[in-house]
Order: sequence, then C-alpha cells, then structure tokens
Amino acid sequence: MLDETSRFETSLPAAIERVGRSERVWVRAAATADNSGAWRARLLELTAGAKPPGWVESRWLYPAASFEASQQSGQTVAEWLTAALVPINQRQVPLSDLGTTVLWQRRQSRSEGQFEPVEWPNLEAELTFPGVSFAEPSGTMISAEDAPSFVSFYTAAVAFFWPGHQPQGGQLPRGVIFREQDVRGRIDRVRVTSDALDVFTSGSRVDGMTVELAGEAPGTLHVLVDTEGSGSATTSFQLEGGLPAGAWVLLRRGAEWIDQRFLTPPWSHGADAGVEVIADPQSKLEIFLANREGPQVEFKREVPTDDESKKGVMKTVCAFANGAGGSILFGITNDHEVVGLPTAALDRVKDQLTQMVRSWVQPPPRVDFDVIPIDGIPEMAVLELAISPGSSLHGCAKGPEPGRPYIRNYAISVPATPREIEAIVTSRTVTSYPMNPLSAHGG
Repeated sequence: MLDETSRFETSLPAAIERVGRSERVWVRAAATADNSGAWRARLLELTAGAKPPGWVESRWLYPAASFEASQQSGQTVAEWLTAALVPINQRQVPLSDLGTTVLWQRRQSRSEGQFEPVEWPNLEAELTFPGVSFAEPSGTMISAEDAPSFVSFYTAAVAFFWPGHQPQGGQLPRGVIFREQDVRGRIDRVRVTSDALDVFTSGSRVDGMTVELAGEAPGTLHVLVDTEGSGSATTSFQLEGGLPAGAWVLLRRGAEWIDQRFLTPPWSHGADAGVEVIADPQSKLEIFLANREGPQVEFKREVPTDDESKKGVMKTVCAFANGAGGSILFGITNDHEVVGLPTAALDRVKDQLTQMVRSWVQPPPRVDFDVIPIDGIPEMAVLELAISPGSSLHGCAKGPEPGRPYIRNYAISVPATPREIEAIVTSRTVTSYPMNPLSAHGG
C-alpha cells in the first residue's frame, strides 16, 4: 500500500525494511570495472508489485561491464542493501554511497520516471546520493558468445533497462532506484469528447473506489462498481460547456490518492499517458482562446527570427519545462486575434523550432507539435508547440553560455530565485545536476 502523501522521507534502514516486505522484486543491475579492474555497481533498478513491461531475465557479461536481470524475494534484496553488495553475474559488486535519508515520490501509472514506465501507480525512491560519479568503460565492448554487441556502455544500458524507450534527458541515472507499485487500482484510459468524459479503470480492488473530476472549482465524483468481478470499471461524466478550468481526474479510496490524469487547459500537452481527446480542432482552438494566456499557455504572433525574440520564446519553453509543462501557440496575437501561419511552411517551422529548443534550452525538454486549422481559412493554421514537464532543472542560454533557469509567474516567464531553484530540484529526481546551480551547462 502506498503512503498517503505525494512525497515523504524515511531513513535508509526504514527504506530497506520496506523493500524487504515486498513478496517479489524484479531486479535489473549493471556494473562497470575501472582501469585497475575494480568493479562497482553502476545502476540497480528494483521494482515490486508487478513486472516491468520490458523486463526479461537475462545476463550480459563483457570485459569491463556486466548486466543481469533476475527475480528475487524482497528479503533477499534487503540483505543486499544492508550489506551494500549486489551479486551481478556471480560477482559480489559493492554499492556506492548509500544515503542516510531516502526521499520517496509518488508517480502516477505509466508516467516517466528514472527507468522504463510501469503500468501501475507507484512510489519511487532513490537510495543513493545522485552526485556520485562513475567511470564508464572506454572503447568498444565486444560481446561474448551469448551477449549482444554495443559500441558503448550507454547504448548497452539503454537496451537493457529501457527496451523501446530512452532515459529522461538522455542521461543514465546513478545508483539504486526502488519502485513500489500499487496494483489495487489504476486509470487505464481517459476519453474526452465534446460533451462527455469517460474514465476506464482496473485493479485488484477497484470496486468501491471513487473517481473524481476535479478542477479549480469543486467537481463531481462517482463510486465505481465492478458488477462482474472482472477487476475493471468504467464511469462517465457529462460535460456541459466543455471541461472545467484546471480539470484533472483522480482515482482514490476514501481520502487516499491512488492514480490521476491531468487534463488542464488546453486538455493536456502530451504529458499524461492514456488521455484521448476526441473533438474537432476548432473546439481546441476555442478552448485555448477562452482560457487566454496563463501558467501553461502563451500566444505568439509569429516564429522568432532574431536572437532577442528567440530568447523570449525559449525562456518560456524553459519555464514550462521547469513547471508542469505548457503550450506556445504561434499565429495568435497578444490581443488574442487569430492570424495563423501559412500551412505550406509548417514543416520547415517545426524543424526550426525543434533546433531552436535544442540550441537554447539545456537539457532540451520533450516537445510535440499540433497543427490547429482555422475555420474558413484553409491556407493558414495555428501551430501549437507543446512542452512536457522535465525531470531535472532546465536553463536557457545561447550556445555555450551558462544557462539560467526560468519559471512561470502566471503569464510571464521570470528568472528563478535560488529558493525556487532548490524547490524544483527537491521536487524532482535530478539525474545530471550541474555543479553551479545557476548553470544548466555544468559538467
């Protein structure tokens, strides 16, 4: 059972005891050897509650790197952590710098964490200090008879730990990560139409749970009934006038949060898995215009061409990535007049914006595009640049200059203060935090 709070701390012994209570733990481990031949654990992923989607029992052994995926009891894994030693391919490998305090963070089902997304809501804990450094093997790793070949430890680790995915920010996490999944209930899918919202749920105890359509004002709720004992239930909310402002869906048992999906205007920006919006594009544009600019929406008449205007747009990209994400709509003036961009040029504009983000924001956040037609003007359209929330601290600067973090202050992107920077870092598991907290280009 997950803790009732979204974030909490425990001591390392308490965290290890919690691992030990797990009936079964799916383990993926990797170790590297330095130039002297000394081995040290590089990554250790521990998942309880259900098998990760891409997990396969396997062993890869190279001259300077070792990978193993195995299934263990929670008590066995707890003994590894207590001894700070983990067996990888029949070699006892020391763990580095186990911390004294462990931060636990609640994650919704199928959300991006430090490793491959899992299907159930979970608590994720990092049991090592994120600042510890590891030497990666140099040169090409040539496979053994029963192991695949890779050109680097990084590419091998991505294939082993993230089958079909990529690590957040293109960086490998460092140390020991434990994820405790809650299989009592989850939100599988949310379908939004112009007049209704359907929520599909499943789990071992989904019967009797509550689904709430929440927002800036008190919303409505339904109690789920699994009449056929199938472990699944569906409920619907009628929408009069579209989604409410700040809309999101919560699955809970009593006051305990189980899972959620965010639908904040403009109906999510690609961050939440399983959200399907079925509505005509013009309705989407109307929702953007009705909600106007704010913490997650900004309008721009045109795509920037000079460095000063590029910096202004990229500051907003950076601020959205440091917050809950957001959308920049090109083709709408500050007075909310829809002028659009020529549809014939949109492919080129997408390439320009993608390169702009990669050049100005470090690490680059995930971005997506959506072309929104303008009613009655087929040769023009509004281009949405959707920025997903990042998993680390993002900075904005041109080229090699030190990047400065920005945050969103309602409808304005402003430099983050040291206290705000600390809050961002505390709220996220940072995989590659720079030495200077005001520089996003640190080594």
